[in-house]
Amino acid sequence: MSLYDQEWKMAVYGIPLFDGSSPILTRAWLDNVEECFPLTEDGKDMRGCLARIRLTGKAEKCMRRLIPNDWEGFRERMIDNFNPDVAYAQMTAAITSGKRYIGLGKIRAIEAAEDDYNDILTYHGTKSTELAPFILIALCKLFPSQVITAAQLDLYGDFKRQIFGLRILIST
Repeated sequence: MSLYDQEWKMAVYGIPLFDGSSPILTRAWLDNVEECFPLTEDGKDMRGCLARIRLTGKAEKCMRRLIPNDWEGFRERMIDNFNPDVAYAQMTAAITSGKRYIGLGKIRAIEAAEDDYNDILTYHGTKSTELAPFILIALCKLFPSQVITAAQLDLYGDFKRQIFGLRILIST
């Protein structure tokens, strides 16, 4: 295998898999593809073809019917089918209503809350923490007696520190 082939494989596999299960990350995934594969000097755009290689699950099924391989068409269809703005609005509504983590065990709820927080940061491309207090309140509804007994939760403090504290509370 030539050095060029090795570099090409490394670039393609440097793009994370996308299965469509977290549409809030769609735009960030597409930006990653663009970063890994800018337009070539001769104007050929292989990003649509290359991105397909990294699709799995629901995303692969949805995108397999797209015939043209142009990047703009691919990007537009991905956003239409896995709209990060709609996903963010749905996530926000579920978090602020306090129902996002109901039905999950305590440990799984905390893990889901951490995932949500990280997805929100990725969506905003910044350290936006406006939903952090709502995430913590939704978690507290799952195990109020432990939180009230400890009375150590600071809704406006460092989110990761509060999550760490909740992990300690539920393990005792």
